[in-house]
Amino acid sequence: MLTVHQTHATLKQVHQTTKQVNGQNQAGYAGELTIKNVIYHDVKLRGTTKIKLFMPRQKLAVFQLDAGLGKFTTSNPRVQVTALPGEQVPEATFEQPHRPGYRFDGWRLHIGHHWQKVQHLVARHCPSHHVIHAYACWRER
Repeated sequence: MLTVHQTHATLKQVHQTTKQVNGQNQAGYAGELTIKNVIYHDVKLRGTTKIKLFMPRQKLAVFQLDAGLGKFTTSNPRVQVTALPGEQVPEATFEQPHRPGYRFDGWRLHIGHHWQKVQHLVARHCPSHHVIHAYACWRER
């Protein structure tokens, strides 16, 4: 593991390209990272290292959070949250909705033919080709 400290690093212009990843064509971005004068613990390495990078483009999963009869502080009844497929979206990422006389009790998703309450919004519930709607659960105070 290199700790970057007093190191000069530049990323040349990145361009869109396609590369074979695990036998399949993957769209992404390619670039070249140039690193000069690396310090590793007490050793200073002089010279230049060039690293070719390929960063696959990933489709984002989109959750549409619906507060139902409640609202977010922006007075909007809906908020969109994006995540990478497989990523767990922490509730700290977005604010909880509010509803007078009720306590927010989490989110529910319409899965198959029934509703399922979920503790965390996980992007695997959200195919990247469409928006998944999550609805607020409420309990009377």
